[in-house]
Amino acid sequence: MSFNRDLYNETEVSSGFQKLEPGVYVCRVIDFKDEEDKQYLRIKYDIVDGKFKDYFAQSEKQFGEWPRDGYEIRSYKDSAMPFFKGFITALEKSNSGFDFKKSNYDFKSIINKRFVGIFGEEEIPFT
Repeated sequence: MSFNRDLYNETEVSSGFQKLEPGVYVCRVIDFKDEEDKQYLRIKYDIVDGKFKDYFAQSEKQFGEWPRDGYEIRSYKDSAMPFFKGFITALEKSNSGFDFKKSNYDFKSIINKRFVGIFGEEEIPFT
């Protein structure tokens, strides 16, 4: 079968999915994977309400795990501990009653915790 030039010329351009608008969104931790040998968590999350509710789940359903959005990497290496603790502290402040220490530092305790995600656009110049 040959390339259909007529159909190509008649077809409208489509990106195939709705683009996430830059903004601030309430997100929820859905799951995580502990990469113990590399000392980081690969945290899966999604937007919980509004126009873009379940945006990353829909994207993953359509494209698989690409694009990578909807995942956050948080290292818990000694050298990265201040940043990891900052993330956990933000979850504690955003989720009344959540205390990571009281969970005995159980990573599973972050599942279903909400946080604010700030999304933007960035152009990467090519030289």
